Amino acid sequence: MQRWIVILKDCPEAKASQIREQRFAEHFSFLQTNFDRIVFSCGLKDVSGDPERPYGGFWMVEAEGKAELEELIRNDPYFGLGLRENIEIFRAHEGYI
Repeated sequence: MQRWIVILKDCPEAKASQIREQRFAEHFSFLQTNFDRIVFSCGLKDVSGDPERPYGGFWMVEAEGKAELEELIRNDPYFGLGLRENIEIFRAHEGYI
């Protein structure tokens, strides 16, 4: 099993806030259903300007490979609605505490 970091940047705020308001429950249910693979997720705020402006999301995912990870991302209800303007994927390696 590999560990992945996913940074999800939202589309411009006017459209993004409408999508979030209408479909947050579906998105949250998706995250809960996939907790075995999305081991950590959180919203991100853009502190370069308005510190309360949503930027997008952060996921830490455990998946066998990039294809499995990409399928998981596509299954997020937000993905099909066009909320995500950009998605960055990084494969993580051993970490140290």
